[in-house]
Amino acid sequence: MLGALRRWMEARREIRLRWRADARRLVQRDEAGAYYEAQRLAALAWASGQAGEFVHSAKVAAEVARTSPRSHLDIAVVQAIVDDETRAEGLLAAMTIELTAASRSLRQGTEAVLST
Repeated sequence: MLGALRRWMEARREIRLRWRADARRLVQRDEAGAYYEAQRLAALAWASGQAGEFVHSAKVAAEVARTSPRSHLDIAVVQAIVDDETRAEGLLAAMTIELTAASRSLRQGTEAVLST
């Protein structure tokens, strides 16, 4: 049991390192536009049905917002990016619902692993 927990923790650590490295890369390339680029990648992943990449890109965007004081965070620009990438009516609402459900499921899974 401890081995499985250790492997799970290591896998989570590697995932965190990946999105942090991607956030640093985007900030180094274009600090002011890094947040928007991460949001564009998230919208593109969602539109193409890549749920894992969507979550990864959303985490990259959050990391950029957290670490970069010069990144711009205008929700109207993010909405335009999502609209450009998805081009499907109602997809943003579905995306929000799915992300909420995925977050809830992840939280419940984490609680289940930690309680055992």
